[in-house]
Amino acid sequence: VNTKAAEVLNCLIRDWAGADKDGIVLDVCCGTGTIGLCISQGARKVVGIEMCEAAVQDAKLNASSNNVSNCDFLAGKAEDPITKV
Repeated sequence: VNTKAAEVLNCLIRDWAGADKDGIVLDVCCGTGTIGLCISQGARKVVGIEMCEAAVQDAKLNASSNNVSNCDFLAGKAEDPITKV
């Protein structure tokens, strides 16, 4: 595991996404929420969508463990839950 490289990569993704406090970020195929949680620092809200229910549960746990309250994670195909956003 290269933690420093992952940190740099996530910062680049956050900068590229251009999230701001007025915007909602969709993290499609979010897995355990790593990228969405990193972007959440600059966004009003992040909504992660993932097919794997276990990964969604892990994403929710990761958000809670890191005191991130502006992320929601939904289980299902992206085209199904996206209407709930």
